[in-house]
Amino acid sequence: MTTTEIRSALTEVRDAVDVPPVDEVAFRARIRAERRRQRGGRVLAAGAAAVVVAAAAVGAARLVDTGAGREVPVASPATEVGTVSETVWFVRDGRLTALDPSGRVHVLGLHAEGVVGYTSERVYAVDAESRVVVLGRVRDDEGSGRDTSYPREDSPVPGPVQSAALSGDGRYLAWMDLQDTVTVYDLKAGQVDLRVDVPRSGYVAAVSADGVLVAENAGLVLHAATGEVAVPTPGVGGSWGAQLAGGRVLVAGPSGESSVYDVGSGTARRIAVLPGGWGALAPDGATAATIEIAPDDSATVDLWDGRGTRSLRGLDGVPEQVRFADEGTLLVQTRGGSSGLWSCSTDDGTCGALPVPDGTFRLSE
Repeated sequence: MTTTEIRSALTEVRDAVDVPPVDEVAFRARIRAERRRQRGGRVLAAGAAAVVVAAAAVGAARLVDTGAGREVPVASPATEVGTVSETVWFVRDGRLTALDPSGRVHVLGLHAEGVVGYTSERVYAVDAESRVVVLGRVRDDEGSGRDTSYPREDSPVPGPVQSAALSGDGRYLAWMDLQDTVTVYDLKAGQVDLRVDVPRSGYVAAVSADGVLVAENAGLVLHAATGEVAVPTPGVGGSWGAQLAGGRVLVAGPSGESSVYDVGSGTARRIAVLPGGWGALAPDGATAATIEIAPDDSATVDLWDGRGTRSLRGLDGVPEQVRFADEGTLLVQTRGGSSGLWSCSTDDGTCGALPVPDGTFRLSE
Protein backbone atom coordinates (compact mmCIF):
# COMPACT_ATOMS: atom_id res chain seq x y z
CA MET A 1 0.00 0.00 0.00
CA THR A 2 1.47 3.31 -1.07
CA THR A 3 1.70 6.44 1.05
CA THR A 4 -0.92 8.10 -1.10
CA GLU A 5 -3.32 5.19 -0.61
CA ILE A 6 -2.76 5.22 3.17
CA ARG A 7 -3.42 8.96 3.32
CA SER A 8 -6.57 8.55 1.24
CA ALA A 9 -7.84 5.72 3.48
CA LEU A 10 -7.24 7.76 6.64
CA THR A 11 -9.06 10.72 5.12
CA GLU A 12 -12.08 8.53 4.38
CA VAL A 13 -12.10 7.28 7.98
CA ARG A 14 -11.89 10.84 9.30
CA ASP A 15 -14.76 12.01 7.13
CA ALA A 16 -16.91 9.05 8.14
CA VAL A 17 -16.64 9.68 11.89
CA ASP A 18 -18.87 12.28 13.54
CA VAL A 19 -16.82 14.06 16.21
CA PRO A 20 -18.98 15.74 18.87
CA PRO A 21 -18.26 19.43 19.47
CA VAL A 22 -16.09 20.33 22.46
CA ASP A 23 -17.99 21.79 25.41
CA GLU A 24 -15.74 24.82 25.86
CA VAL A 25 -17.38 25.89 29.14
CA ALA A 26 -16.89 22.48 30.76
CA PHE A 27 -13.39 22.16 29.30
CA ARG A 28 -12.27 25.52 30.70
CA ALA A 29 -13.85 24.72 34.06
CA ARG A 30 -11.74 21.55 34.26
CA ILE A 31 -8.62 23.58 33.42
CA ARG A 32 -9.39 25.98 36.27
CA ALA A 33 -9.95 23.09 38.66
CA GLU A 34 -6.62 21.53 37.68
CA ARG A 35 -4.85 24.88 38.10
CA ARG A 36 -6.27 25.22 41.63
CA ARG A 37 -5.20 21.64 42.43
CA GLN A 38 -1.67 22.28 41.18
CA ARG A 39 -1.46 25.55 43.08
CA GLY A 40 -2.48 23.98 46.37
CA GLY A 41 -0.80 20.60 45.97
CA ARG A 42 2.56 21.56 47.42
CA VAL A 43 1.05 23.05 50.58
CA LEU A 44 -1.28 20.08 51.03
CA ALA A 45 1.49 17.53 50.68
CA ALA A 46 4.00 19.29 52.88
CA GLY A 47 1.49 20.07 55.61
CA ALA A 48 -0.04 16.63 55.89
CA ALA A 49 2.33 15.57 58.67
CA ALA A 50 1.51 18.68 60.70
CA VAL A 51 -2.26 18.29 61.04
CA VAL A 52 -3.45 18.52 64.62
CA VAL A 53 -7.11 17.91 65.34
CA ALA A 54 -8.34 20.26 68.05
CA ALA A 55 -11.52 20.07 70.14
CA ALA A 56 -14.31 22.56 69.58
CA ALA A 57 -17.35 23.65 71.54
CA VAL A 58 -20.76 24.73 70.24
CA GLY A 59 -21.10 28.49 70.52
CA ALA A 60 -23.62 31.19 69.76
CA ALA A 61 -22.88 31.62 66.06
CA ARG A 62 -25.49 30.19 63.72
CA LEU A 63 -25.49 28.81 60.20
CA VAL A 64 -28.16 30.56 58.14
CA ASP A 65 -29.14 28.66 54.99
CA THR A 66 -30.92 31.26 52.86
CA GLY A 67 -31.65 28.64 50.23
CA ALA A 68 -33.54 26.25 52.49
CA GLY A 69 -34.49 28.79 55.18
CA ARG A 70 -33.09 26.81 58.10
CA GLU A 71 -30.75 27.55 60.98
CA VAL A 72 -28.47 25.04 62.70
CA PRO A 73 -25.82 25.50 65.41
CA VAL A 74 -22.24 26.00 64.29
CA ALA A 75 -19.20 24.74 66.16
CA SER A 76 -17.37 27.71 67.65
CA PRO A 77 -13.64 27.09 68.16
CA ALA A 78 -12.28 26.89 71.70
CA THR A 79 -9.59 29.49 71.00
CA GLU A 80 -9.26 33.21 70.34
CA VAL A 81 -12.36 34.30 68.40
CA GLY A 82 -11.82 36.48 65.36
CA THR A 83 -14.09 39.14 63.91
CA VAL A 84 -14.59 40.88 60.58
CA SER A 85 -15.53 44.53 60.08
CA GLU A 86 -17.23 43.84 56.74
CA THR A 87 -18.82 40.76 55.22
CA VAL A 88 -16.29 38.28 53.83
CA TRP A 89 -17.03 35.72 51.14
CA PHE A 90 -15.80 32.23 50.30
CA VAL A 91 -16.95 28.98 48.74
CA ARG A 92 -17.72 26.21 51.21
CA ASP A 93 -18.52 22.74 49.92
CA GLY A 94 -19.22 24.19 46.48
CA ARG A 95 -21.68 26.87 47.62
CA LEU A 96 -21.17 30.61 47.87
CA THR A 97 -21.03 31.59 51.55
CA ALA A 98 -20.87 34.86 53.47
CA LEU A 99 -19.80 35.65 57.03
CA ASP A 100 -21.21 38.99 58.18
CA PRO A 101 -19.84 41.23 60.98
CA SER A 102 -22.45 39.93 63.43
CA GLY A 103 -20.91 36.46 63.19
CA ARG A 104 -23.71 34.90 61.16
CA VAL A 105 -22.83 32.54 58.32
CA HIS A 106 -25.09 32.74 55.27
CA VAL A 107 -24.96 29.75 52.92
CA LEU A 108 -26.50 30.84 49.64
CA GLY A 109 -28.20 28.54 47.18
CA LEU A 110 -25.63 29.35 44.51
CA HIS A 111 -23.20 26.67 43.42
CA ALA A 112 -19.93 28.44 42.68
CA GLU A 113 -16.44 27.59 41.45
CA GLY A 114 -14.86 30.43 43.35
CA VAL A 115 -14.98 34.01 44.58
CA VAL A 116 -13.55 36.52 42.11
CA GLY A 117 -13.56 39.34 44.67
CA TYR A 118 -15.78 41.49 46.84
CA THR A 119 -16.29 44.94 48.31
CA SER A 120 -18.32 46.15 51.27
CA GLU A 121 -21.33 46.39 48.94
CA ARG A 122 -21.25 43.31 46.68
CA VAL A 123 -19.52 40.10 45.65
CA TYR A 124 -18.38 38.77 42.28
CA ALA A 125 -18.22 34.99 41.87
CA VAL A 126 -17.94 32.40 39.09
CA ASP A 127 -20.93 30.06 39.11
CA ALA A 128 -21.16 26.43 38.00
CA GLU A 129 -21.75 27.56 34.40
CA SER A 130 -18.55 29.67 34.35
CA ARG A 131 -20.44 32.94 34.41
CA VAL A 132 -19.55 35.90 36.61
CA VAL A 133 -22.49 36.58 38.91
CA VAL A 134 -22.92 39.66 41.09
CA LEU A 135 -24.76 39.74 44.40
CA GLY A 136 -25.47 42.90 46.38
CA ARG A 137 -25.45 43.16 50.16
CA VAL A 138 -28.40 44.51 52.16
CA ARG A 139 -27.83 45.25 55.86
CA ASP A 140 -30.36 45.71 58.62
CA ASP A 141 -31.22 49.21 59.83
CA GLU A 142 -30.32 48.61 63.47
CA GLY A 143 -26.54 48.74 63.18
CA SER A 144 -26.10 45.14 64.33
CA GLY A 145 -23.78 44.29 61.43
CA ARG A 146 -26.23 41.62 60.28
CA ASP A 147 -26.90 41.15 56.58
CA THR A 148 -30.54 40.59 55.65
CA SER A 149 -30.32 39.61 51.98
CA TYR A 150 -28.07 39.29 48.95
CA PRO A 151 -30.05 40.28 45.82
CA ARG A 152 -28.78 39.37 42.36
CA GLU A 153 -27.44 42.34 40.38
CA ASP A 154 -26.64 42.83 36.70
CA SER A 155 -23.25 41.50 35.68
CA PRO A 156 -21.10 43.46 33.21
CA VAL A 157 -19.74 40.15 31.87
CA PRO A 158 -21.84 38.99 28.90
CA GLY A 159 -20.98 35.27 28.80
CA PRO A 160 -18.93 32.38 30.20
CA VAL A 161 -15.34 33.09 31.20
CA GLN A 162 -12.12 31.15 31.38
CA SER A 163 -10.86 33.25 34.30
CA ALA A 164 -11.66 36.50 36.10
CA ALA A 165 -10.22 38.86 38.72
CA LEU A 166 -11.30 41.90 40.72
CA SER A 167 -8.88 44.63 41.78
CA GLY A 168 -8.21 45.02 45.48
CA ASP A 169 -9.99 48.38 45.58
CA GLY A 170 -13.03 46.89 43.84
CA ARG A 171 -12.89 49.26 40.87
CA TYR A 172 -11.65 47.05 38.03
CA LEU A 173 -13.07 43.70 36.90
CA ALA A 174 -11.10 41.67 34.35
CA TRP A 175 -12.05 38.48 32.56
CA MET A 176 -10.99 36.25 29.69
CA ASP A 177 -13.81 34.96 27.50
CA LEU A 178 -13.94 31.74 25.49
CA GLN A 179 -12.43 33.53 22.48
CA ASP A 180 -9.23 34.32 24.48
CA THR A 181 -9.99 38.03 24.70
CA VAL A 182 -9.21 39.78 27.98
CA THR A 183 -11.45 42.68 28.97
CA VAL A 184 -10.81 45.14 31.78
CA TYR A 185 -13.99 46.88 32.92
CA ASP A 186 -14.01 50.05 35.02
CA LEU A 187 -16.90 49.44 37.42
CA LYS A 188 -16.88 53.03 38.69
CA ALA A 189 -17.01 54.58 35.21
CA GLY A 190 -19.27 51.82 33.84
CA GLN A 191 -17.17 51.24 30.72
CA VAL A 192 -14.49 49.05 29.17
CA ASP A 193 -11.02 50.29 30.07
CA LEU A 194 -8.92 47.84 28.05
CA ARG A 195 -9.38 44.91 25.67
CA VAL A 196 -6.59 42.66 24.41
CA ASP A 197 -6.31 39.26 22.70
CA VAL A 198 -3.95 36.78 24.38
CA PRO A 199 -2.66 33.26 23.63
CA ARG A 200 -5.10 30.40 24.10
CA SER A 201 -3.18 28.94 27.03
CA GLY A 202 -3.43 32.15 29.05
CA TYR A 203 -5.59 33.23 31.96
CA VAL A 204 -6.23 36.38 33.99
CA ALA A 205 -4.12 36.31 37.16
CA ALA A 206 -4.91 39.75 38.62
CA VAL A 207 -5.99 43.29 37.79
CA SER A 208 -5.44 46.74 39.27
CA ALA A 209 -5.14 50.36 38.19
CA ASP A 210 -1.73 49.34 36.80
CA GLY A 211 -3.32 47.03 34.19
CA VAL A 212 -4.22 43.38 33.89
CA LEU A 213 -1.73 40.61 34.72
CA VAL A 214 -2.07 37.67 32.34
CA ALA A 215 -0.33 34.31 32.47
CA GLU A 216 0.57 33.43 28.89
CA ASN A 217 3.11 31.15 27.21
CA ALA A 218 4.41 29.96 30.62
CA GLY A 219 5.15 33.57 31.63
CA LEU A 220 3.48 36.68 33.03
CA VAL A 221 2.67 39.83 31.07
CA LEU A 222 1.22 43.04 32.48
CA HIS A 223 -1.03 44.58 29.84
CA ALA A 224 -1.84 48.29 30.17
CA ALA A 225 -2.93 51.14 27.92
CA THR A 226 0.67 52.37 27.93
CA GLY A 227 2.17 49.05 26.82
CA GLU A 228 3.28 45.67 28.13
CA VAL A 229 5.64 44.61 30.91
CA ALA A 230 7.08 41.08 31.06
CA VAL A 231 7.35 39.76 34.63
CA PRO A 232 9.87 36.95 35.33
CA THR A 233 8.40 33.61 36.39
CA PRO A 234 10.96 31.20 37.85
CA GLY A 235 10.15 27.68 36.74
CA VAL A 236 7.02 25.92 35.53
CA GLY A 237 3.89 27.06 37.34
CA GLY A 238 5.47 30.26 38.62
CA SER A 239 2.60 32.30 37.20
CA TRP A 240 -0.05 30.39 39.17
CA GLY A 241 -1.55 32.56 41.86
CA ALA A 242 0.42 35.67 40.89
CA GLN A 243 -0.86 38.88 42.53
CA LEU A 244 -0.93 42.52 41.38
CA ALA A 245 -1.58 45.61 43.52
CA GLY A 246 -0.11 49.05 44.10
CA GLY A 247 2.40 48.78 41.26
CA ARG A 248 3.78 45.49 42.61
CA VAL A 249 3.57 41.86 41.50
CA LEU A 250 3.96 38.84 43.79
CA VAL A 251 5.21 35.68 42.05
CA ALA A 252 5.69 32.25 43.63
CA GLY A 253 8.87 30.34 42.87
CA PRO A 254 9.30 26.56 42.56
CA SER A 255 11.83 26.38 45.41
CA GLY A 256 9.47 27.54 48.14
CA GLU A 257 10.12 31.27 47.94
CA SER A 258 8.31 34.22 46.40
CA SER A 259 9.50 37.36 44.64
CA VAL A 260 8.05 40.86 44.74
CA TYR A 261 8.52 42.99 41.62
CA ASP A 262 8.01 46.72 41.20
CA VAL A 263 6.32 47.29 37.82
CA GLY A 264 5.45 50.96 38.26
CA SER A 265 8.31 52.23 36.09
CA GLY A 266 7.45 50.21 32.98
CA THR A 267 9.83 47.34 33.75
CA ALA A 268 9.77 44.52 36.31
CA ARG A 269 12.36 45.19 39.03
CA ARG A 270 12.67 42.66 41.83
CA ILE A 271 12.64 44.38 45.21
CA ALA A 272 12.28 41.44 47.62
CA VAL A 273 12.57 37.68 47.93
CA LEU A 274 10.23 36.26 50.57
CA PRO A 275 10.14 32.93 52.39
CA GLY A 276 7.16 30.83 51.42
CA GLY A 277 5.44 29.92 48.20
CA TRP A 278 1.83 30.82 47.46
CA GLY A 279 0.59 34.05 48.96
CA ALA A 280 -1.35 37.29 48.54
CA LEU A 281 -0.82 41.04 48.21
CA ALA A 282 -2.79 43.59 50.19
CA PRO A 283 -5.06 45.86 48.08
CA ASP A 284 -2.53 48.70 48.32
CA GLY A 285 0.44 46.43 47.56
CA ALA A 286 2.25 47.50 50.75
CA THR A 287 1.97 44.12 52.51
CA ALA A 288 2.43 40.56 51.28
CA ALA A 289 1.52 37.28 52.97
CA THR A 290 3.13 33.96 52.07
CA ILE A 291 2.82 30.39 53.31
CA GLU A 292 6.22 29.09 54.42
CA ILE A 293 6.89 25.36 54.79
CA ALA A 294 9.64 24.43 57.26
CA PRO A 295 12.01 21.41 56.95
CA ASP A 296 9.90 19.52 59.51
CA ASP A 297 6.83 19.98 57.24
CA SER A 298 5.17 22.49 59.56
CA ALA A 299 3.75 25.57 57.87
CA THR A 300 3.48 29.21 58.92
CA VAL A 301 2.10 32.38 57.37
CA ASP A 302 4.60 35.24 57.07
CA LEU A 303 3.83 38.93 56.62
CA TRP A 304 6.17 41.26 54.70
CA ASP A 305 5.74 45.03 55.03
CA GLY A 306 8.63 46.25 52.91
CA ARG A 307 11.04 46.30 55.84
CA GLY A 308 11.07 42.66 56.93
CA THR A 309 8.95 39.58 57.61
CA ARG A 310 7.24 38.23 60.72
CA SER A 311 5.05 35.20 61.33
CA LEU A 312 1.38 35.30 62.29
CA ARG A 313 0.46 34.12 65.78
CA GLY A 314 -2.52 32.19 67.06
CA LEU A 315 -3.16 29.87 64.10
CA ASP A 316 -3.58 26.14 64.50
CA GLY A 317 -3.90 23.56 61.77
CA VAL A 318 -2.12 23.73 58.42
CA PRO A 319 -2.51 27.00 56.45
CA GLU A 320 -3.52 26.32 52.85
CA GLN A 321 -4.86 29.61 51.45
CA VAL A 322 -4.56 33.31 52.25
CA ARG A 323 -6.50 36.34 51.02
CA PHE A 324 -6.64 39.94 52.15
CA ALA A 325 -10.10 41.14 53.15
CA ASP A 326 -8.66 44.67 53.34
CA GLU A 327 -5.30 46.34 54.03
CA GLY A 328 -5.47 45.47 57.73
CA THR A 329 -7.10 42.04 57.67
CA LEU A 330 -5.81 38.77 56.25
CA LEU A 331 -8.03 35.70 55.93
CA VAL A 332 -6.29 32.35 56.37
CA GLN A 333 -7.88 28.99 55.55
CA THR A 334 -6.44 26.06 57.47
CA ARG A 335 -6.93 22.31 57.62
CA GLY A 336 -7.03 20.11 60.70
CA GLY A 337 -7.30 22.85 63.33
CA SER A 338 -10.01 24.14 65.62
CA SER A 339 -11.43 26.27 62.79
CA GLY A 340 -11.22 26.26 59.03
CA LEU A 341 -11.04 30.05 58.66
CA TRP A 342 -9.13 32.73 60.56
CA SER A 343 -9.03 36.52 60.65
CA CYS A 344 -5.54 37.95 61.22
CA SER A 345 -4.47 41.53 61.92
CA THR A 346 -1.63 42.85 59.80
CA ASP A 347 -0.87 45.39 62.54
CA ASP A 348 0.08 43.02 65.38
CA GLY A 349 0.10 39.66 63.56
CA THR A 350 -2.48 38.01 65.84
CA CYS A 351 -5.18 35.67 64.53
CA GLY A 352 -8.61 34.70 65.75
CA ALA A 353 -10.80 31.79 64.65
CA LEU A 354 -13.93 32.74 62.72
CA PRO A 355 -17.19 30.98 63.63
CA VAL A 356 -17.68 28.96 60.46
CA PRO A 357 -18.88 25.36 60.05
CA ASP A 358 -16.51 22.60 58.97
CA GLY A 359 -16.16 21.97 55.28
CA THR A 360 -13.98 22.39 52.21
CA PHE A 361 -13.14 26.06 51.67
CA ARG A 362 -12.01 28.11 48.71
CA LEU A 363 -11.12 31.74 49.27
CA SER A 364 -10.60 32.76 45.65
CA GLU A 365 -11.43 31.80 42.07
